[in-house]
Amino acid sequence: MKALILKNPLSFNVQKVAHVLAELRRIPLGDAAQAANKNWGLLAEDLGDEEVIRWAEHFNRVGLETCALNKENLVVLPEVEYVGSGSFEPSAIRIRLKKGDSLDLDSSNTLLIAAAALEESTSVTIRKTEGPSAGQKLASMGILLTTGLPIRIGPKKQTVEKKQMKVEPFFVLDIYGAPILRRFRIDARAFDFSLLGNKKQYGSAANFKSLVSEWLTKIPGIAKNHGAEVLYSKRPLGEAHYPSLDHLDRESRWLLSLGSRL
Repeated sequence: MKALILKNPLSFNVQKVAHVLAELRRIPLGDAAQAANKNWGLLAEDLGDEEVIRWAEHFNRVGLETCALNKENLVVLPEVEYVGSGSFEPSAIRIRLKKGDSLDLDSSNTLLIAAAALEESTSVTIRKTEGPSAGQKLASMGILLTTGLPIRIGPKKQTVEKKQMKVEPFFVLDIYGAPILRRFRIDARAFDFSLLGNKKQYGSAANFKSLVSEWLTKIPGIAKNHGAEVLYSKRPLGEAHYPSLDHLDRESRWLLSLGSRL
């Protein structure tokens, strides 16, 4: 089987890709747009020899240059290795993994920087005590004083549990190292931002933006994903939003597979 990937990351256009996918797959445009958003430049992974040529021609017609490769040559992402802290050294960035190892990263052993702003939904149980209002309590007291009868107005006092969905933003930076492909992940919720020195701020969003900017300044010329490009260009953080980690992984897989072809 053959895979078809978009050749130039800068030419990625969701609308163009979606229209071609809708035509080729014979699916509704809305479904094609969702697939394009999720898969980025991974246009197909299941094409025969003749199909891949036909697909490439369709994308070329709308100005999207592609390249084909055997499906087994698509990059498989390695397991995540979490980074707990780090430091900016004169000629490298030293990362300290949560499992205890540390290593230096520079332009010679870094393939890709992939940043993303995401959201996590959790269910929160809220306990609230309900009962008669202040006015109802006064009315009950008035009846008691007037008639001597303990007539209560309003609901009984009780504790009610309600579940609410809480949405929290979080930020992830994946650094892909070489020559053996490794994936080092910084999760802003569990990372020591002390390496920022006097640039460290309150709040993970501000610190994450500074970290990505500093990282790419220290190691210039490294391939960046869409999210990292947004933050490095100091554009609004919302432009670096990804619906899920799976979306981020698909983009990284595309960019790494593309890099192996260049």
